[in-house]
Amino acid sequence: MQHAKMSILVLSVLIMLAVAMPAVSAAEQVNVTLITYNDGEVINYAKDANPYNDSINVTYHSTMFNLSEIDLSNQDVIFTYMLWASKYEEFSDELNKAKANGSVLIDITSYVNTSIYDHTFTASEPYQSKDEKYFFNMGMQEEFLKENAENFLVYLAKNYSTKTGLTDSWVYEDPILLPEGIYHPDSNEDVYWFDNSSEYITWYQNSSNGDHFVYNSSKPTIGIWFHKADYKAGNMEIVDALISDLESKDCNVIAGFDTFLNISEYYCDENGTPLVDCMISLKSFGLDVSKYEGYG
Repeated sequence: MQHAKMSILVLSVLIMLAVAMPAVSAAEQVNVTLITYNDGEVINYAKDANPYNDSINVTYHSTMFNLSEIDLSNQDVIFTYMLWASKYEEFSDELNKAKANGSVLIDITSYVNTSIYDHTFTASEPYQSKDEKYFFNMGMQEEFLKENAENFLVYLAKNYSTKTGLTDSWVYEDPILLPEGIYHPDSNEDVYWFDNSSEYITWYQNSSNGDHFVYNSSKPTIGIWFHKADYKAGNMEIVDALISDLESKDCNVIAGFDTFLNISEYYCDENGTPLVDCMISLKSFGLDVSKYEGYG
C-alpha cells in the first residue's frame, strides 16, 4: 500500500510539472513555409534535426498537389521555387494577404510575376546567393547535404524574420557545395563521385580496390549523364540498374551527374579525345551547350 501511494504521488508531481512547464508559443516561433516541387523528405528531416527546431515552425507544400486551400496568414518567411502561372494562381491571393501581413517572400526562378517578392534569384550558375547555394545543395544522399538543409532553415529564419529578439544568437554553417561529378555505385570511396575522368579511370581500371567491373579500353564505353537532383535525393535505382546492365554486357560505363555542363572534362581524356562510343541522356531537358566554349 505504501508503494502504491508513493507511485501515485510521483505520478501527480510529474503531471503538475508537465502542466506548469510553458510550451513554446506561436509568438516565440519563426513560422517558415517552403513551396517547391519535391523536397519534402529532406525539409521534413531538417525541420526536426536543426538545433532550433522548437523555435522554427516549418511548413512544406509540394507543387505536385493543389495549393488552393493552403493557409499562409501567420507566416514570417515564405520561400518558393519554380512556380508556373497556373500553380501560382492557386494561392496567389493567399500570398498577397501574407505579404500585406508582413511576410517576407523569397523566390528562386519562378515563371510568374514576382514583383511582390522581397528577394528573387535566377538560379544562374555559378550561384551568387546563399539562398541558391543552400537550396541546390540539399539532399538525403550525403550527411553534408542533410546539414545544408538544416542550416538553410536556420538561415531563412534568422536572416528574413523580424523576430530578431529570438534569432539574434542563432548560428548556422555556410553551405557545402556538391559539384558535378562521375558516379559509380560500387565505389568504396568515402564519397561516391569522382572529380574528373582521369581520377575515375584510375579507380575503374584497378581490380584490387573493391568488387567492381574493371575498365578495359578495348571494350565499348557508354557514357551516361543525369541530374544532380537525382543523386542528392538518393533516386539512383534507374542509374544503378542501367550501369549494372551495361557492365553485364561487357561495356565500360562513365556515368555522371550534371556532367553535361562540361562534356570534355568528364567524357574525354586530358588530350580531348573522347572516351565514350555513345551517350545515354537521362536529362529531363534538351542539351544546350551553346554557352560553353568549343561547343554549339
